[in-house]
Amino acid sequence: MALPNETSSNRPSFVFRDENGFRPFQLFVIIFLVLLGYFAYSYFTPKTPRLITTTGVGSKSVTAEKAQITFAATVTSATQDAAFTAGETQMTNILNSVNTYAPSEVKKTTSRVTPQANQVTGAILGYQYVGGAQVTVSGTANIDALLRTLNQQGALVAQVNYIPLNEDTVTSEIRELAITDARKKAEVMAKAAGASLGKVITVTDQTGSQTTTLTQNANTSQPGNFSDTEVSTTVSITFELR
Repeated sequence: MALPNETSSNRPSFVFRDENGFRPFQLFVIIFLVLLGYFAYSYFTPKTPRLITTTGVGSKSVTAEKAQITFAATVTSATQDAAFTAGETQMTNILNSVNTYAPSEVKKTTSRVTPQANQVTGAILGYQYVGGAQVTVSGTANIDALLRTLNQQGALVAQVNYIPLNEDTVTSEIRELAITDARKKAEVMAKAAGASLGKVITVTDQTGSQTTTLTQNANTSQPGNFSDTEVSTTVSITFELR
């Protein structure tokens, strides 16, 4: 007669182990957990967005109704005090001459005295005064005469910028045109990459990008009278691709 434990050992068994003692179900659970962790990591880990940057230019033809002139004056003297006194005197004389043209705004932008040294020995040779100012004049008819006056007074004219009367409005308009131009370029580039434009990340106005181009009125012989001014600006925009 077979013993009870012998009878049970003769029954077919459906519990298997590999040679290392692992059951197939345990192996399946391990693989499942590994895959679950991988997909969870991929889903919850922030993805680096794809970005695209383009530049756009906006321009508009307007009537030049103001002129903004930036100039400087320099004086060299043996001492610091003498250079400053002589420089301020010259700047005052220049501004008095400018005031005869009835400017709408006059502002001094800089006033400093720096030592002038021998580049070899380092010995102080004297002191130089540098003063700067910016003048805004309504109308453009007398600009040539004003520039001649500045030169006669010893001023160094750095820039003459012709601007419209409603400068802020024009600046806003050409900026919007530049943004539209940049977006159109970005859409073409995104389409070529098989993507579409997402949200705007940054909009950067390029420093010193606003320029003016003058067209002299052909119907007038008066020097310095300009009818059209081409105002332009450039922006750089970064978009997210999706």
